[in-house]
Amino acid sequence: MELYTSLADNESANKKIKLQLIELNEDILKSMKNNEKLYLKSNSTKSYPVIVTDNKTYKIRKQNHSNCSMLMNMDRIHRIMDHGDKDIIMTSHERFDNQLILSVIDPVLNTSKVPVLENIEQLLTISKNNLTLSEIFTDSSCSTQQFKKLVVDQMLVDLNNNDDESMTGCYLLSENVVIDILRLILEWFAKNVDQSQISVAKDGSLESPFLQSFKIGDCVKGVIELQAEKLDHDEMAAPEEMVKSVVKKFTTFDVEIEDDNMLQKVKLKNPDVIRLFGISLLKKSFGSVPIDDFLINLKSRLPFGYNPDIKLDYLKGNYIVENVGVKQQIRYLDESDLSLDVIKRFKELFGMKREWKVEEIEPFVNRFNTKNTKCEKFLIKYAKVKKVGKKVIVTSR
Repeated sequence: MELYTSLADNESANKKIKLQLIELNEDILKSMKNNEKLYLKSNSTKSYPVIVTDNKTYKIRKQNHSNCSMLMNMDRIHRIMDHGDKDIIMTSHERFDNQLILSVIDPVLNTSKVPVLENIEQLLTISKNNLTLSEIFTDSSCSTQQFKKLVVDQMLVDLNNNDDESMTGCYLLSENVVIDILRLILEWFAKNVDQSQISVAKDGSLESPFLQSFKIGDCVKGVIELQAEKLDHDEMAAPEEMVKSVVKKFTTFDVEIEDDNMLQKVKLKNPDVIRLFGISLLKKSFGSVPIDDFLINLKSRLPFGYNPDIKLDYLKGNYIVENVGVKQQIRYLDESDLSLDVIKRFKELFGMKREWKVEEIEPFVNRFNTKNTKCEKFLIKYAKVKKVGKKVIVTSR
């Protein structure tokens, strides 16, 4: 690939070396001044290289231009000017008609080689792999900090440190596996938390004074014990690493530290829990269902004793509300299933529904609003936006 051309010192006038100019931004320069490590990486599933700092990922792309840019060896020039050493060859390179520039991109975790576990028992039959987190990180377009977050968000589990030597490698947990483990975690919470002390925070998470002395290790141990009580003798239990990964995904702690036995204040991520159970239920629904019926079914799927605040907003970007007669009904719609072309995306959306509220259509078009302008202003480019009473309605042109 042309962008991978290496740079070297041209000590020989006859030695031809291909050079590339790259424009470094302030963040990169700051990292270099602080002696932070920079990595040049490439995701094997992508066609472009990236430069990553500790917490950001930059795509390297070529920008052509008509300006004449010259790259000169200033050390040699200064030596000639200061010492009159005319035996030194003063070299310059021919003009560059392009340069490489950096642009921030969303991090990408390359899991193309990672098997997905559809159920726990699959560990006994699935082909063993020797993948490590380090190998996956090297092949992913993301920084160190972004990688740590993506591992948790995408439920990537490392079993290489597991006590059972028959289970090695890295795996992705399917939605069903995560729900089964999360259900046990919620049951443990319900049994060990005084419900009268629970309050709902502004972000929808549950918090309780009781949980101030909470440890990840306590919950993992409690869930494994609860799991043992429920499973038959021939059923396989989820390994400790899987339980721990699900706990970390659906809870937040006041201190970000890798210490399972440290006392910390904890919050259960209620919106994320409802989102997982809600999307799973929508996927299994045939067509649209009345919203009231959906909410009742969703509540019934949650473990006994776990009584969170349920809001449809938690499912944004995964459903569409339709008027069927006098009732409003809801059906599953995944934003990622829609066209990646903005014009086609709007055509698809208005083909499903003639009128949208701004807050309804926003999650389905937000990826195209790259300048983060006000949603209504962005929508005017592709649709009609009008105010009806207190509501703002979006229709096709």
